[in-house]
Amino acid sequence: MNRKHILVAEREIGLQRILSLTLKSENFSISTVDDCSLVMAKISESAKDHNPVSMLLVDTNSPDGCCENMAETLLQIGEGIPIVALVRYGDEEIINQEFRDRCALMISKPVEAAELIAGIHKVLSWYN
Repeated sequence: MNRKHILVAEREIGLQRILSLTLKSENFSISTVDDCSLVMAKISESAKDHNPVSMLLVDTNSPDGCCENMAETLLQIGEGIPIVALVRYGDEEIINQEFRDRCALMISKPVEAAELIAGIHKVLSWYN
């Protein structure tokens, strides 16, 4: 059985490492990008390497406008990749409606490892 591949889009390297270690402990295959503009290239690269991305985990508190552009891009090319978004507590209402609609799950930060893992397993079960 192939491991599920999660792409983590997170600017903060420390948080990126913590998320990666947490997800690897659950036997997920992990790729990371520190700039949301690299997400689509990483998705394409992973597909070519026969390790397609199963889920995108993205931090919406990103100065590069990631969330507004990402949902539109994923919808346009029809990837069907579920998005789990980490959202700063209280920011859920100010996030672009199209992005909120495209997210399979939004989790408020700070997030406990158990909550993150449970949410990811739940979303992946919807897409199998």
